[in-house]
Amino acid sequence: MKHGIFAARRCGHWGLRLAVCVLALVVTAKVASAQEVDPNEFVPAPDGTNLLLNYYLYGHNDSYNISGGPTIKNSGLEVNLDVVRYVHYDYVFGMPAGVQVLQAFGSEASGHIDGERLNNTFGASNINLSAFIWPYANTDNKQYLVITGFFYPPTGSYNKTQALNVASAFGAIGYSGDIQIGWDMGVGEHFSYDLGIDGRFYGAQTLPFGTRITQDPDVRLQAWANWNWTRAFQTSIGWESILGGRQYTDGQFNGATSQFERLRVAASMFVAPNAQVLVEFNHDVSAPGGFKQDFGATARLLFIF
Repeated sequence: MKHGIFAARRCGHWGLRLAVCVLALVVTAKVASAQEVDPNEFVPAPDGTNLLLNYYLYGHNDSYNISGGPTIKNSGLEVNLDVVRYVHYDYVFGMPAGVQVLQAFGSEASGHIDGERLNNTFGASNINLSAFIWPYANTDNKQYLVITGFFYPPTGSYNKTQALNVASAFGAIGYSGDIQIGWDMGVGEHFSYDLGIDGRFYGAQTLPFGTRITQDPDVRLQAWANWNWTRAFQTSIGWESILGGRQYTDGQFNGATSQFERLRVAASMFVAPNAQVLVEFNHDVSAPGGFKQDFGATARLLFIF
C-alpha cells in the first residue's frame, strides 16, 4: 500500500494532516445500525401484534484508527441519535413473518481528527425498510430461526461537502442492503441465547471533484446470553463484531473500514403488560479503520398494541 494516508505518513506531520483532511470526508460513526439486535429480538410475536419503539443512542468516541496504520489520539466525536421504529407481525404461508420501518435523526458534534475540526451536523439517517420470516419456529422447544432482509434507499440528509453526515450514522450514505439470519433458543426456565450473522452490501458514492468512494461488503456477528430473573426482568451480556468493509477512494484503500469489536450489557423490564424499558451500555474493544467508541449507551421504550 503506497497511496493515501500511508504515503502521507512518510511526508511528516503536515502530510499526515493533509491526508486526514481528505479522510475526514468519508468518516462514519460506529454508533449502531438497524441490523444490531437487542436480546430476544429473534423471537416472533403473536399474529397481528404491533410494536412501536423509541431509542435514544449516545456514543462517545475518543480516537480514530487507521487500518494498518496509526491510532490518532487527538481525535473524537460525540453522537446523539433518536430512533423511531415500527414493527408488524403476521403470518405468510403458515410461517411467522412481518415488516418494519426505522428512522433515525440527531446530531454528530465535536468531531476532530488529529486536531482537524470537523463540522457539527444535525439531520436524518436513510430510512430502513425490512421484512422478516421464521422458516422454523418451535415454541415448545423455544427454538426460533429468522431471516431478515434490509434495504436502505438514500433518503437521509446528506451534504457531500461536509465531513460528517447523520445519513451515514446507520450505515452507508448511498444505497445499501443487508441479509440477516438469526437464531434464538431457550434453555430451561431462565436462560436463553441469541446468535446472529448478516452481510451488508454498499453502493458507490461520489464526493466533490468527482472522487468516487466504494466499499467492500462486511459481515456482522452478534451474540447475547440472557437470564430471566422474573417474568418481567431480564439481564443480558452481548458481543458484536464486524469484519470487512474496506473503503476505497478512486480504487485506493483509504484506511477506513467498518470493522469493530464491541462488548454490550443490557437490562430490560416490563413496567406494564404492554410496555418495556431497556437500557444498554457498550464499549468498543477495537475499531480498526474508524472512530473507536469508548462509551456507548442506549435507552429504549417498547409499546405493544
